[in-house]
Amino acid sequence: MQELIIGLARPYILRELPGWGYLYRWAVGNEQQREWFWAAAPSRTVRGKLHGFEMSLDLSHWSDRSTYFLGRWIDLHNQLFMLDLLEPGDTVVDVSAHRGSFALVASRLVGHRGKVLCFDANPSNTAHVERDIAANGIANIVVEHEGLTDDVLEQEHPALIKIGGDDDEFHVIANLSQTIARDRPVLLTEVPSAARAERDASMLALMAVMDQRGYSGFTLILRRHGLLNHRWGLAPLHGAKRALNAVWFHADFLHKHASSLQRYGLPAAVH
Repeated sequence: MQELIIGLARPYILRELPGWGYLYRWAVGNEQQREWFWAAAPSRTVRGKLHGFEMSLDLSHWSDRSTYFLGRWIDLHNQLFMLDLLEPGDTVVDVSAHRGSFALVASRLVGHRGKVLCFDANPSNTAHVERDIAANGIANIVVEHEGLTDDVLEQEHPALIKIGGDDDEFHVIANLSQTIARDRPVLLTEVPSAARAERDASMLALMAVMDQRGYSGFTLILRRHGLLNHRWGLAPLHGAKRALNAVWFHADFLHKHASSLQRYGLPAAVH
């Protein structure tokens, strides 16, 4: 039955044709759904359609399974944002690298002159990332097994820091206070699903912390562009109904890129 679903559903989902999301929810499910069905699923090796790297994926693992059916990391808004933000030679810091999906996209975008520094406390995750690095002969991703502090980044100048939902963003930001003050990188933070009041309180506290550092935050969203395409966009942080990805820009970055960011929803009054 698994092979039948893969054979029938994956080609349609992979092309992201109209209505693919309904088919995806039935075939793949979310982190709580259909785990029983895929529990004994095999591993597969596929090539990512956005970054071109080969990935070894365990279909019993939800995030690997979603990547297999889509041919890409599920968070499309993050990837479209990265495509516009990152340039060859940039340094990217990936806190909570998880299965390495973010790191692989960043690796392709920053090129051989750039660098992606991955941090994850889970040995299973780091082993997964290192396996894909070795399989593709990637030289610009470095997996760090020590704790992430300013000392580790003393010689680095990140353009982007991503903090995954498994980490305490307050703790990470405090540990990187010198790096953030020195380089003023763009930050991506993930607010996981939670009760609305709890999520709002956490976001308000984070907004206060970032405001002290000269940063403004926005919800990173996905907007449809034509029948099959999408664009990333910016929306206010308050009022989000689900788990969200927040992007934080320093005032200097906003001033420099205000005209281009307005096309993506930046309010004119912000800069």
